[in-house]
This record gives sequence, C-alpha cells and structure tokens, in this order.
Amino acid sequence: MPDGYWICPHTHPIKAYIRVVSGTFLVGMGSAIDTGRVRILTPDGEVTLEAGMVHFEGTRGETVIEIRGDGPWGITFMDPRHDPSVAGGSSCRR
Repeated sequence: MPDGYWICPHTHPIKAYIRVVSGTFLVGMGSAIDTGRVRILTPDGEVTLEAGMVHFEGTRGETVIEIRGDGPWGITFMDPRHDPSVAGGSSCRR
C-alpha cells in the first residue's frame, strides 16, 4: 500500500491475523477513522482481529502486510460507498 493510504472502517467474516512485512501499519478500532487512536505496527509487528470487529487501517510509508485466516475471506465496509471493488466506490484516502 502507498504512503498515507487509509482503508475505511470495515469487518471481516473470519478472524484475521496480520503481520507487517515492511513499512508502518496503523490499526484502529471503531466505525470512524480516528488517527489519534491507532496502534502502530512496524516490521514483524502483528495484530489479531476477531471476526466482525469494526476497524480501520492506514500506512506511513509504503507498506506491505501479510493477512492469514481460516475460511472464506471477505471485507464488508461500514459505508458501502467506500468499497473500492464496487463501481463508483472509493478508498478512504485522507
């Protein structure tokens, strides 16, 4: 992901295990992006997100992450207009 990229609040249907490969990954909980309340993860940092947990993510510097989980993957945005996989949807750049 590029520097300064934000993924709007969303959930996953399964427990997600995220590890930072490179860069700085920001993870926050809740249905609105609050840049002052994020967990900052650097390379080899990890976070586990329970299924259905509402969260958002961002980057500082170009960032690569690894996501693992058991079962079918998915992402449901709290606001469907922020789903970049849908025509007319947009990412959540700030």
